[in-house]
Amino acid sequence: MRFVILYFLFLPCLNLNAQMIDFDGNSYSIITIGKQTWMAENLRVTKFKNGDPIPHVSEQTAWKMTFEEERPAWCSMNNQPSLLKKYGVLYNWYAATDSRGIAPEGWRLPTIEDWEELLRFLTKKQDLYEFDTTAAPLLKSKTNWGAPGFENMRGNNGSGFNAYGTGFRLENEFMQEFIATGFWSSSDDPDTDMPFPFLIQVNYATIETYYRKLSGFNIRLIKINPK
Repeated sequence: MRFVILYFLFLPCLNLNAQMIDFDGNSYSIITIGKQTWMAENLRVTKFKNGDPIPHVSEQTAWKMTFEEERPAWCSMNNQPSLLKKYGVLYNWYAATDSRGIAPEGWRLPTIEDWEELLRFLTKKQDLYEFDTTAAPLLKSKTNWGAPGFENMRGNNGSGFNAYGTGFRLENEFMQEFIATGFWSSSDDPDTDMPFPFLIQVNYATIETYYRKLSGFNIRLIKINPK
């Protein structure tokens, strides 16, 4: 009986009839985990709320310039458009936080506190910066992690978050495809100007502090709770 009770404590609420629709008309499944409702897929919108296009930047030098000029940009995983529908868009921080808005009505970019709440719910721990392997398998999808022969990298998707191992884009290259993924938060450090993305690695999930704003990460929006 004890094991059945523990299972239901983590059982996500996936509403197959509820969806979020972005400014391009793409629809997404959503998932309730604890008291939070998240997208259950990676965002792939390519324009802001006012209709302005988010610049598509694939070339390496041009991607670097977006950091120097603090301009929004997006690209596809490994610059392969065929991967957009499944894996979503990689955005730089300026696109994620642009004042024109990337989130539809009733949704927003998560803060560092939102990611912390998600981790606390999954791990049942207060110290989120102590190495812990509880959350990662619950957040990771059952497929699209690891090369053949490395199936142990896959998760069980026990939370319903269904994170794929899309990797991310850094200054010079795409990195860690199928062994990591990252998601933006709206939070950054005013002293260092470094953002706080949420990363899922092979066996742990954590909030990082050493990636620059030109990095390309996915976005999962969170629903605004009514007051």
